[in-house]
Amino acid sequence: MRTVFVTLFFASMGMLADLQWLLVPANAALVVALVIAVLVIKSVIVYLALRSVRTDRGTAAAAGLCVAQVGEFSFVLAGSAVQSGLFGRNMFQALVTTTIVTLVLTPALVAQAHGIGRRLTRATGGPRLDPEVLEPHVIVVGYGPSGREVIKALRDAKHAVTLVETNPRTAALAQKEGVHTVVGNVSAPEVLEHAGLDTAITLVVTIPDHRTAALAIDHAASLYPELRILARGRYHLYVNVLRAAGASEVIDEEEMVGRILGMDACA
Repeated sequence: MRTVFVTLFFASMGMLADLQWLLVPANAALVVALVIAVLVIKSVIVYLALRSVRTDRGTAAAAGLCVAQVGEFSFVLAGSAVQSGLFGRNMFQALVTTTIVTLVLTPALVAQAHGIGRRLTRATGGPRLDPEVLEPHVIVVGYGPSGREVIKALRDAKHAVTLVETNPRTAALAQKEGVHTVVGNVSAPEVLEHAGLDTAITLVVTIPDHRTAALAIDHAASLYPELRILARGRYHLYVNVLRAAGASEVIDEEEMVGRILGMDACA
């Protein structure tokens, strides 16, 4: 059903575009200029926003490229503008064509975003490490309920902790609570390196997504085979996946819950 609706949506978009209008050189030049302006301006805004919350350069640049397109809701706004007399035919066609072109370019931008981000990181000499990650510390990935409990226990035991969190809002909350935080997606190798993987004594992966967790574990284990890596296995099905990626120990969440329920049932 979703495929049907997506097909109808893009077919309706194509019906709004006027190829004859686009073949006029002045109109084509206008669309090219608008596409470049949109991609550059949106990418820069997202990049600066993520850099403001201490996201590394590579991740910020990749994220900016991934969301640089004009959203589908622009068709609704353009239609309303035409009906109210704010837009003429030329302005409407310029907006519609620009939106279609940016949406068509999006898969290519997403495919290249990570590579561009990594090249930017290398070109700028890599991320600068904070003094806190130059000392032995524990890296915790994820600030959900599990991550919070892990960090609380580590801080109570006087261990230095570095949190890696994808969500900027959650990261800002952790920073307000005094947790040293790096914002970024751990599936990107440079994020863990920015968090001070070379000086970490333990890596604790608490995120529920087994794919992202496995990528982070594999990267850490391949670089530092002696590093102790603890991981949360959200489902029993994926425990062996995390072990195969290089986790030293995987806490099977389903098995642990069953064990606790059994103990309570016998009490």
